Amino acid sequence: MRRSTALLLVGAILLPFISILAGCSTTITGMSICSGYLESYAAEDFEACFDYLNSKSARDEDDAKRMDEDVYATAFYDICGVKPEKSDSELAYVIPHDVTQDQLRQVDELYNSRIADELYVQYTYNNISKDEFVSKHTKIFDALGVNSISYSLEPINDGIYLVGGHYTLTYHTEIFGDITNTYSISFKKSSAGKWELAWTPALIFPDMQWGDSILQVTDTASRGEIAMSEGVVAQNVNLFAINATVAELADINAAAGVVSDLTSASKESILNKLDTGSDVVTLGYLYPDEANSYTVSTLESIAGIEVIESSQTGRYYPFGDMLVHMVGYAGYGSSEELDELNANLEAGETPYKSGDVIGKAGLEKQHEKQLRGIDGVKFVIKKYDGSVSSTVCEVEKRDGYDLHLTIDANLQIRLDEVIKNTLYGEETSAAVVVMNPITGEILAAASDPGYDANLFARGISSEAYEAYVNDKRAPFLNKITSSTYPPGSIFKPFIAAEALMDNVLTANSEFTWKIENDYWTPDGFGAWVYPAIKRAKVNNREPVLNMRNALLHSDNIYFAYAALKAGSDKLLSFLNRLGMDEAIPFDLPVSKPNIVNEGTEMYIKLLADMGYGQGELLLSPLQAACMFGAFANGGDIMVPRIIKGIYEVNGISDVPIMQTEPTVFREGVLSKSAIATIEPMLEDVVDPQYNGTGRPLRVSTYKIAGKTGTAEIGSDKSRVLAWFAGYRTGVGVDEARLVLVLLDIKNTEEFNSLKFQIAREMLK
Repeated sequence: MRRSTALLLVGAILLPFISILAGCSTTITGMSICSGYLESYAAEDFEACFDYLNSKSARDEDDAKRMDEDVYATAFYDICGVKPEKSDSELAYVIPHDVTQDQLRQVDELYNSRIADELYVQYTYNNISKDEFVSKHTKIFDALGVNSISYSLEPINDGIYLVGGHYTLTYHTEIFGDITNTYSISFKKSSAGKWELAWTPALIFPDMQWGDSILQVTDTASRGEIAMSEGVVAQNVNLFAINATVAELADINAAAGVVSDLTSASKESILNKLDTGSDVVTLGYLYPDEANSYTVSTLESIAGIEVIESSQTGRYYPFGDMLVHMVGYAGYGSSEELDELNANLEAGETPYKSGDVIGKAGLEKQHEKQLRGIDGVKFVIKKYDGSVSSTVCEVEKRDGYDLHLTIDANLQIRLDEVIKNTLYGEETSAAVVVMNPITGEILAAASDPGYDANLFARGISSEAYEAYVNDKRAPFLNKITSSTYPPGSIFKPFIAAEALMDNVLTANSEFTWKIENDYWTPDGFGAWVYPAIKRAKVNNREPVLNMRNALLHSDNIYFAYAALKAGSDKLLSFLNRLGMDEAIPFDLPVSKPNIVNEGTEMYIKLLADMGYGQGELLLSPLQAACMFGAFANGGDIMVPRIIKGIYEVNGISDVPIMQTEPTVFREGVLSKSAIATIEPMLEDVVDPQYNGTGRPLRVSTYKIAGKTGTAEIGSDKSRVLAWFAGYRTGVGVDEARLVLVLLDIKNTEEFNSLKFQIAREMLK
């Protein structure tokens, strides 16, 4: 898989000794010096450590200030030809009137260069103040992620006094593991004849010397990409930088206005960048799809502005809103998000930092750990002149793993096209699942409407965001996994299967109770104090109301009767065997089904309603599709999966890290005999010659078994949830395919037919 990579050198953690701060020294003799210092060090009590230092290691504040003043005064004389007069204010000078601002700038430059001079470092800074000592250790240990420190000591005595020793010190860190070094320690007598520790920076790391600092170098890992069978749906691309040479801009205000009009950046933010004092400023970045000829030529028509491809990368979604609810998007993490991720880091993972891109939704978020990779981090010793002497510790970079999806690209593109051509306006929304019911692979999926992942990855405007929020079709909601709905009549084949398996009914069992004007009042199941049960609209009332004709015409009365005859114990036990007692496992969170609301006691009207998929039954479209797949898979419900494998890019090839395999969620929930009885009935449902509810499907390339469903919603019942579930019969594993369509539409025949147009394209 092609990818764009970037190598970034982040800001150094410079921890110099050069500052003017107070110090002190306390002398302690004997073994207590060494043990006290190391015990305080292991406890990270650096203030206590400092009290063991020799007075020649600890710097006197007044002396350091005087040295600093001398360097400045000398630089002033060398540039201006006169010595500055000391003012009454500490560390301040009286500047002669004839000294220019340019001369003062030169004085500052010379002063700073001499501060960094080797001789000056050696002369002045072979000592350290207490504040510097504490700050230096704290910053280094925080940067390394030191959790604890341990040591072992081999003392050296002169017969009476401890004069030195060797010790092994181990820094136990989260990122780098254990960092162990051997150190030499020595002591000196003070002028008062007492023993003190002779400290140098080599007691932090053996290669450190006076004037050295620690530099953190980061090699940022490339985020893994997400691909379907053909094509990448989430990838890294190099951005085009909009660079401005400030001195060449004739009209800064006008230039900022043009850049703002052509990018998502505000004019104010662009003006702020131009006012930083830098000679060349990057005003923003363009994604490849934004860097068209018009935009680039318009920007470069402004003298002082050029657009160039940079090493900066961004997350790009070539298909926009396609699969957005599954794939999600990645963007810059907020401080709260980064804190949460850092709080859950595992061993070897480098911490998140400001400006990092993280998964915000979908698979981008769910598989953040795999996609992110591990940044390469090393800490090196930086000399005063900028050179690097040695590496203290290092974690090698590992780019993020790629996710390969089970999605069939051609099928997915076709699904998106048919949805856009079929559904229209603010009157429709949809959830569509196309899967292989034998392997559990998701071949295509769509929750409509969606949103453009690129807008969120780049930073969406408040106007665009509000438009999404105010869309009553809920474009942010993954209707496939994150919401549940009454299944309606697509649930009737399961009631038929339960009746057959528990010997409640046979295929030939007829309903013989009296039906008046399409209404039936149950008798013999307990006191019925509820409205009569109404049969569904029937296209052609058969003289015999048996299981086949009830499925063919989706008769509510027959299946209400089947549920009542089975009884609550058998029915509830069957529903639990179907897996409705838990959310089906998936690569994304799935909402748990509902059988009976909490606190509701089963009663006969609720039981009857369950028979035709209503009552308090609720299912996510994904789980409903998997359940229906049991008819196509010999009675087993498969675990759905959209991730085919996780791969590491090795050169030009992808090496599998993990590959998914077909997994059974619930085994044998339907008997083979029940399937053999019901499947031909479901084939008749979609066969035009039998005038069943699914006759408009009209797929000629494969034999199809299917079931329609309708659930009225809203107080005025002006809208319905229109379902269709169907699968190819008599095919092998490779050609196996199941389609589930759920539409939220107006309650009209015109809208109700739309589900067949979508299902037809996916099943043919």
